[in-house]
Amino acid sequence: MNIDVNSNVWVGTNTGLHKISYSSGNNFDVSKNVLKTIDKRLSDVSINSLLRYDKSKFGLEQKIRTNSFKS
Repeated sequence: MNIDVNSNVWVGTNTGLHKISYSSGNNFDVSKNVLKTIDKRLSDVSINSLLRYDKSKFGLEQKIRTNSFKS
């Protein structure tokens, strides 16, 4: 996740690159899949996709990981 000089938030997910930009009032515009495929090194592999709830709320769908550790 990165924020550019124009205060746009860029989120790399498993479904592509998404841009979240400030709109009027307390609203945000979400551009989904600005790039359909991105280098996996640029994405947070724990984020599956970006979910839109309404004009002022959005969420990140995350993978549930199970890790086993050996001592």
